[in-house]
Amino acid sequence: MKSKEGILKCRFQWFFTYDNNFNKFPNNFKSVLSSLPVYYLSLFKAPCKVIDTIEKFLRKFLWMGCKDRKGIHWVSWEIVTRPKRLGGLGISKLSEVNSALLVKWVWRFKTDYDGLWRRTILSIHGGRNKWVFLPVKKAIPGVWKALVSGIASIRFDGKSIDKMLSCQLGNGKRISFWKDSWFGSTSLSVRWPVLFSLDRDKNCTVSDRLKQSGGLTLITDNWYLGATTVEGISETQDLFFMLSNVRMNGSQDRWVWDNNSGNGFSVAIVKDALRKNVYGLPDQRMRWVNWVPIKINILVWRIEKEMIPTCVELVKRGVNLSNTRCALCGVDEETVTHTFVACGFVFGVWNFIWRWCHLAPAHYNLIEDLLSWHELANVSAKGKKILRGIIMVACWVIWLERNKAIFQKSDPKVAEVVASIKSMAFFVAEV
Repeated sequence: MKSKEGILKCRFQWFFTYDNNFNKFPNNFKSVLSSLPVYYLSLFKAPCKVIDTIEKFLRKFLWMGCKDRKGIHWVSWEIVTRPKRLGGLGISKLSEVNSALLVKWVWRFKTDYDGLWRRTILSIHGGRNKWVFLPVKKAIPGVWKALVSGIASIRFDGKSIDKMLSCQLGNGKRISFWKDSWFGSTSLSVRWPVLFSLDRDKNCTVSDRLKQSGGLTLITDNWYLGATTVEGISETQDLFFMLSNVRMNGSQDRWVWDNNSGNGFSVAIVKDALRKNVYGLPDQRMRWVNWVPIKINILVWRIEKEMIPTCVELVKRGVNLSNTRCALCGVDEETVTHTFVACGFVFGVWNFIWRWCHLAPAHYNLIEDLLSWHELANVSAKGKKILRGIIMVACWVIWLERNKAIFQKSDPKVAEVVASIKSMAFFVAEV
C-alpha cells in the first residue's frame, strides 16, 4: 500500500508532464491544488505536520516539477503565498484554505436556517445546554465536535469567529436572542449572565422575547424577568436601555461578515481577513497585466526580485560556471540588472521600442526604474497599461534571446529582437 506521501507524489506526476513547469504554472499548479483532499480540509483542522508535508511537495512541484533531485527554490514560500497586490503569486497557504473552509460551515449554519442538516445538528447538539454561537455537546464525539473545536482556535487579527459575524435585525425570527451577536459587540448571554441563567428557553429567538407595538420595542408577555439581585437589576436596566435603541421590521434577518454588509461572504474574503496585518505594504513596482500571458507576468515578477537564473545569480547559489559574462554583449558580468537594463545590446533594443511607441528614449539604472517608467509617460491611462504590457513582452523576448545565445549558440540581432517584440505584443493584444 502506498504511503500518503507516495499518493501525493503520484498525483503531481500525473498532472505534470512537461519539463518547463513554471511556464505551465497556472493550469498545472491549480490542477494539483484541486487534487488535494479539500473535502477533509473543510471538515477537520489539519495538523501542522500534515500542512507542512503537503506544502513541501507543492514547493518542490512549483520549482522542479516531480524530478527526484535537489534544485533551487528561487523565491521563498512566504513570498509566493502572498496576494498578488502584496508582491506574491496569489497562491493560498493550505492553513488559510483549511481555516476558511471551516469558517464557511459557520456561515452556512447561521444562514441555512431551514436546512435539514442544520436541524439535525440542533437536535443532537442543541438541547438546553449553555452553548454559545455554535451548538456542541462535548460528550458526543464526531465530525461536528471536531469541526467546532477547529473553528474555536481560528483567530482573525486576534479576534475569534463570533466577533467577525454579526446580524442585522429584521423580524427577529432567525436570530438567537441570547447566543447570536445582534446588539453590541458580544452575545447577550455574555452581557447579561444573570438574566440568561433565569430564562428557561435559552435557545429562544429575538421575536420570542421582543415585539414591536406602536413604534416601540417591548418585551413579550411570556417573558418573566424575575431578577432580584443587584447584578440582575442592573442587567434589567441595561435591557430597557437596549429596547430604546432597537427597532424590528418586517424584513428577514441578515448575517454580515466583519460588519460589512456590501461584500457578503466568500472563502476569499475569509482568507483576506486571516492575512490582515500579516503582510506589510507592497514593495514592488511590477503590476500584473491581464492581457499579457501569465508566464510573462511571472517572469517579470521574478525579474524585479532578481530571482532568475542569470550567471551571477547561479554562482551565488553554488553553481560552478566557467564564464559569467553576458551572452548578449559579451562585456560585463551577467546580473539581472545588466541583462535587462545596462547591457549595450538591450540598450539598443529599448531605443527602438521607444521610437516605435513615439516616445523619447529613456535611460535606467535599476529594474524598478524600467518597470515604473510607463507611469511617467505623457499618455492616457489606457496607453500606460499598453506600455506596461509592451515592457513586459520585451523582457520576455530578451530573456528568450539570451537563452538562445547560451544554449543554441545563436548570434543575436537587435532588429530581429525588436521585430519579435512587436509581433508578440500585437499577438497577445489581439488575444
